[in-house]
Amino acid sequence: MGTAARFDLKALVRLTGYLSLGGLGSVALLVPLAGVLSYLAIPFYPVLLGWFLYGGVLAVTRYPRMARIYLFANLGIIVATLIASAASLIRIAVSAQQPDTALTAPLYFALVLLGLGIGSAFGAHRRKPLAHSH
Repeated sequence: MGTAARFDLKALVRLTGYLSLGGLGSVALLVPLAGVLSYLAIPFYPVLLGWFLYGGVLAVTRYPRMARIYLFANLGIIVATLIASAASLIRIAVSAQQPDTALTAPLYFALVLLGLGIGSAFGAHRRKPLAHSH
């Protein structure tokens, strides 16, 4: 009985982590998408919802390769968003004027897509570490 309870707790923790990371990744992708496409981004909202829910499916099933790709893709999106935010804050601090959104919105979206691609590629090529014998 203890093993089943521990498994349920592990699955619950994994589900919470995947959904949290997927939610952050979806929002981090939604902001530049809406900034570039404006109202034309609305058809992509269900796709991002599916991306978010797919994390929950991966958390309770056993697809380790897809789970790695999902996790690293979301991490790539979040890191790219943090880099773009830091660059914008530095630019505002140095020049004291707001950047032109007609120029920066597509660059921000491209940076986030680059983070998605790099994270996905890293997750796809990363191997599980070998188990060490004790």
